[in-house]
Amino acid sequence: MDAYELHERGWPSRENHHFLLGMPESGEYHWRDGGEAHVNDPAGIANLQDAVRDRNQAAYDAYSQNATEQIQKIHLRGPFGFSLRRCHPPPIPIEQVEPWNEIVRRFVTGAMSYGSISMEAHSTLAVAMNRLGGKSNTGRRR
Repeated sequence: MDAYELHERGWPSRENHHFLLGMPESGEYHWRDGGEAHVNDPAGIANLQDAVRDRNQAAYDAYSQNATEQIQKIHLRGPFGFSLRRCHPPPIPIEQVEPWNEIVRRFVTGAMSYGSISMEAHSTLAVAMNRLGGKSNTGRRR
């Protein structure tokens, strides 16, 4: 019945053509009062803007708290209480850590066309990966 109702709203029959005002806004993609919950809600965004514009730590703390609360309501991982402060894994001996110049050889940029990013971005990615010894999939080599 839900599918038929949505179909009738999108493609109304002649008898309903003048009575339907369009599709309902569920708030699934855009924040709506009374709609789906979102991590970035108006209160959170307002606090983030205040924090950035005025370098306001209290506004940032309010934004952070709001985002944490929204994540706990929305995401599957929300109910889990992970705290890195509680676990203290032993440090890894420096001799066992791979050198940086070996790690960066595994760095790869994804394939991107000029339609998605600019020529400057392509060139910058290619130069950076060539300097690091990584792989550049931007189509440019220097």
